[in-house]
Amino acid sequence: MWTGRPAVSVGPVVSRAGRVWAWIQARPLAADAALAAVLLGAALVSSDVTLGLFRDDPALAAPDATAVGAGLAAMILPLALRRRFPVVVLLTCTAAYFVLSQLTGPELEPAFTAISISLAFYRADAILVRIASRREL
Repeated sequence: MWTGRPAVSVGPVVSRAGRVWAWIQARPLAADAALAAVLLGAALVSSDVTLGLFRDDPALAAPDATAVGAGLAAMILPLALRRRFPVVVLLTCTAAYFVLSQLTGPELEPAFTAISISLAFYRADAILVRIASRREL
């Protein structure tokens, strides 16, 4: 039976989302560092699962876990500086991706490498488009 009141209110969710957005806008470096840390943690867990699959099959040569972790860190951690040095971060992430794929094969960690490269491209593209539009004026 309809009582005229909604069963769920979205007000608290919208209010919290607004506070989170305001925090991100006030502290962009901290927000990017937190994003990089979460992505690195998720990528390390995912790569550990993938390396476990390599260990279970003796026909496959498992890549070195330390090299994989270092490669993922070299590719993901620079994202913490993506707002200050977007082109440098893009070049660093791309170079680390190529080194990691040469050491381990490109199929080792496709999800989080794609996310980190996409974030680097997104920020660098936004900056480069802004620079190009200023030159047209």
